[in-house]
Amino acid sequence: NVQSAIAKAGKKGTLAASLQAIADQSKPVTVVVRVEDGTGDDEETKLAQTVSNIIGTTDENGQYTGLKALLAAESVTGVKPRILGVPGLDTKEVAVALASVCQKLRAFGYISAWGCKTISEVKAYRQNFSQRELMGIWPDFLAWDTVTSITATA
Repeated sequence: NVQSAIAKAGKKGTLAASLQAIADQSKPVTVVVRVEDGTGDDEETKLAQTVSNIIGTTDENGQYTGLKALLAAESVTGVKPRILGVPGLDTKEVAVALASVCQKLRAFGYISAWGCKTISEVKAYRQNFSQRELMGIWPDFLAWDTVTSITATA
């Protein structure tokens, strides 16, 4: 149940807001892969480490991490991920990795036009991707945030 999972997601990070956006639309079975936030002295270093954690790798035990963990989701959970996204953290590098995972899973991924402010920037950004498995979203969806009591990016 997506709605009941929101409380377990906590208040930090993007998971609770992402689950709420999903719950606002439907009630699908979801597979969630959580990653550690990056650490460092500045925001650029933190973001770079977070991006690496999101993209993922194979750890010393042979376990996939980050987006790569979705490749093993069906054998672990019995559910094959079909609609993928990394809301609020889908930098260009993450979007490229997401496209690859979508192709391997025969899934579909949603990406934002990261950092784009104008339609012409969005069109130029879209040229970075040729995969039919990706759909760009711009501008971001807005929804009421019940924690801060303001309209925020969903």
